[in-house]
Amino acid sequence: MLRALLADLTHTLATRSYLVGDALTRADVTVAAMLATVFGHPPDDLFALEAPMRSMFGLPFGDDPAVAPLRRWRDDLYRRHRGGRVVPE
Repeated sequence: MLRALLADLTHTLATRSYLVGDALTRADVTVAAMLATVFGHPPDDLFALEAPMRSMFGLPFGDDPAVAPLRRWRDDLYRRHRGGRVVPE
């Protein structure tokens, strides 16, 4: 079921920057956050996390090329709207 959902999201976002309309909404933020369970946390330039901690998070579809565009969408969304690199305390 998760693969089907990821395929639908990938298809939907192939031609748009946001899930709803032409601006950032809660839907985008919610989906981007939920994708951490699929892809892991955003890359280090966006989210500082020690290497041993980063490897603790499962990546069930992290390397699947079929959903690579969805991962890029999530990372680009963070780059455009996050405001800076997150450094956990």
